[in-house]
Amino acid sequence: MATSKLIILLMSCNQEYFNNEVSLIKKTWGSRLPEGVILAYYDGGHTTEEIIDEDGVLHIKTTTDDSLKSTFKKTCDAFSLLLRKGIQFDWVLRTNTSTWVNAPLFKKLVDNKHLANDIVYGTDLYSLTEGFAPRPLDLYARGNCIILSNYLVRLLLVESIPLQYIDIVDDVAIGNALNSYFIKHTRDFNGYLAHIKGLPHGWYKCVSVLQENGHRWCRYGEEGDQAFYNEFLTVQTKMYRRREEEHQNMIDFDALMKDAPESSIKKSLDNMENPPVFLGSVVGYAPYNTWVNLDKNKLYAFEMQNKAIDDKQNPFYSKEAVDKLHAVPGMKI
Repeated sequence: MATSKLIILLMSCNQEYFNNEVSLIKKTWGSRLPEGVILAYYDGGHTTEEIIDEDGVLHIKTTTDDSLKSTFKKTCDAFSLLLRKGIQFDWVLRTNTSTWVNAPLFKKLVDNKHLANDIVYGTDLYSLTEGFAPRPLDLYARGNCIILSNYLVRLLLVESIPLQYIDIVDDVAIGNALNSYFIKHTRDFNGYLAHIKGLPHGWYKCVSVLQENGHRWCRYGEEGDQAFYNEFLTVQTKMYRRREEEHQNMIDFDALMKDAPESSIKKSLDNMENPPVFLGSVVGYAPYNTWVNLDKNKLYAFEMQNKAIDDKQNPFYSKEAVDKLHAVPGMKI
């Protein structure tokens, strides 16, 4: 059986904090990738676009602005560069620098043909009033893990051209472009739902107090053992309120998992059938089988009435307060 060519692609930013996170991944889970899996990362603000081989890790340098508002254009430019430079891949897992990835499980799912060419896979599916994908509440995959086939990458680059030049973050834009395509081609407003599925995601620490959130598999603030985490495809080690601690979180979690046995795909297959759907940080998660039958007008009203203080749709939202809550050490705003 031919080995699939897989890329795990980190969205980064050309600032010290995120450069340090990339270096950390190179030394931890990124140093133990199975055959056929390549680690790559991309950032913006460079004078010329190029792909540099850094001891087997691809550094994709784009000329795109490196700010939050330009993340989608930067992502598209990275995908385009991979194609134009002739980098061969069958699948790409687009993640970020504060997410631990179970690369052997990713490869196992692909090699055993559990992933379909025309389906977007995400480990955290969102349904939000502010998530225009293309309508409010439509499902899209959060940016900590979006798995796309080569076919979907090429389709995205064509379908998303108008979205690349407006102020929209990349995970919402990816959902918008691909969902819109499948809605048009099925002639069904819910036709896109057959083209998005969820895979298991967990959290390691992330908050200081264990919190119930309605998720099927994991709670915020969880500190499970190796067996608990071994079937998750991705695990978030980012600290929501104390980002200065997340680098140590990645080190500690990788030390926990580095000698883990081969992962079962049972949880992944189960999760595809009924993934948790995120309805906002105040509301938490609901099972897909519940979400799909909800009255979306009532859900919209319910979400709007239960907004966190760092949500722009909260009437008491304050950018200054949010910047303080989510501050990245040394980051230039």
